[in-house]
Amino acid sequence: MKIHALRLRDFNGALYVNFHAEFPPEMTLAEAHRQVTLLEDQVCQQLPGVAEIESHLEPQKPT
Repeated sequence: MKIHALRLRDFNGALYVNFHAEFPPEMTLAEAHRQVTLLEDQVCQQLPGVAEIESHLEPQKPT
């Protein structure tokens, strides 16, 4: 899975996280969602003050 368009914004001491996650064609949407949820949980554990995480799942474009 590839992460891009990562943005962190601080608003009155609260962090807002936004990113796009590209998942490979062989990965199901359910598995991609599971992995992103785990990533979001890890971000919340490592960054105190996270108020919200917004992620966008995208299938990887064929090369």
